[in-house]
Amino acid sequence: MNEYYVSKKVPVQFLDTKTHFNSLTSKEKKYAYNLYKASWEGSPIVFKQVSPESWSIYLLLKKIYKKNSVKKLKEYGKKYKLEDEISHFLNYSITFFGNMGNYYSYGDKKFIPRTKKKVFTKIINHFTKKNYDNLINIIYKVN
Repeated sequence: MNEYYVSKKVPVQFLDTKTHFNSLTSKEKKYAYNLYKASWEGSPIVFKQVSPESWSIYLLLKKIYKKNSVKKLKEYGKKYKLEDEISHFLNYSITFFGNMGNYYSYGDKKFIPRTKKKVFTKIINHFTKKNYDNLINIIYKVN
């Protein structure tokens, strides 16, 4: 089972593009913006091709991050002594978005959260106020 867990540390690089973006002409800025929009408009196709559940996972994570900052998730983890589990949740999310689904983009290998399903469910339920047990069972299902 360990072979399916997301890494404990997932590297994240923040790109400071402000200086470069500001050096673009108005036409180039518009082009860059529209390219960005087009790429996200096409993303459902990629999610749906990765696995049948990837689109649903995307919608779930999007719902959580649309209303909650990473800081808020970490505060929840600190309050309930779930710091490691929140870290694993964040790493799962980063890996999911980076691969545009719940399989690594190389080798078609599925990955799952490093935390226990019960705790993952608790985190999801807390931030969505909704039951996602069926989807969570699929997230953790490995052949």
